[in-house]
Amino acid sequence: MVKFITSSICGNTSEIFAEIKKDHVNISINSICKKVMDYSLLIKELYLKDVFTEIIKNRVYIKASEAKLCPTCLVPCGVIYASWTEFGLISKNLLSKFPSQCILFKE
Repeated sequence: MVKFITSSICGNTSEIFAEIKKDHVNISINSICKKVMDYSLLIKELYLKDVFTEIIKNRVYIKASEAKLCPTCLVPCGVIYASWTEFGLISKNLLSKFPSQCILFKE
């Protein structure tokens, strides 16, 4: 099982848990954001085809839109990272070297 934490300008923090099963990844999310919690119900089981496709056809992002997540919400990206990690598409060793993926504002 892997755990990713997202935090955004909205002030909400979400914990994303992913656990590999036979042919899919189980996703669970803890958040104080109601939209994120509604979203979590739509993506409980993700298959490789759900997460390894272009954004416009990607179930993670389609369900984020259906749940009316803000366009700046980092949770869907965190779900992708968690799923890819459990499917073995991202190395845990690499993530250990670069544990934080972030967006920086520079003026």
